[in-house]
Amino acid sequence: MMMKKKISKFSIKKNYESKYLFYALKWMKPFLLSAAMGGAQANINQELIKSLRIPFPPVKTQKRIYKYLDREIDAIDILIKRNNELIRLLQLKIKVLIRNSICKGIKVDSSMQDSKIRSIGTIPKHWELRKLSHLFDIRKGRRSQKLTKEFCSRNKGIYPVYSGQTKGKGVMAYINSFDFDIDANGVILC
Repeated sequence: MMMKKKISKFSIKKNYESKYLFYALKWMKPFLLSAAMGGAQANINQELIKSLRIPFPPVKTQKRIYKYLDREIDAIDILIKRNNELIRLLQLKIKVLIRNSICKGIKVDSSMQDSKIRSIGTIPKHWELRKLSHLFDIRKGRRSQKLTKEFCSRNKGIYPVYSGQTKGKGVMAYINSFDFDIDANGVILC
């Protein structure tokens, strides 16, 4: 734990149950973080920590409490892991559902033709392929020439600036304003 630009070591006095104290500190973590002061590396005043009080049952009860917490948290962690896997599978299902609906349609008995585009595969025979340039007016944002790395570093924010010349999935930086928005119908507004 950082306190006044140094690492503080917590050494347990006497014969207390360290796992109980671990859970007590974990419970107090939000309060401790809210009491942290400083800029890039927030610190917690050691005197504040020393003055804090926690519920402190007999050692036998401490042991029962931390064993109970270990069991319950392990069970919850298993559920979280299962749900994360379920979420991953559902996200994959969404991708497959969208791809199949966009490329194959909803009617499963349609006669198909080769699109001659590997990523698309076959499409219904009565469909055609169209270039995006026939469907959208595609242009750079109003400020595209202005959005340099220097400009972005002076105007940091939450809105991504995309560039084809960057690593990091195309995100060059994050700035404090945006050029495009989407209305309730999914139409991009400038």
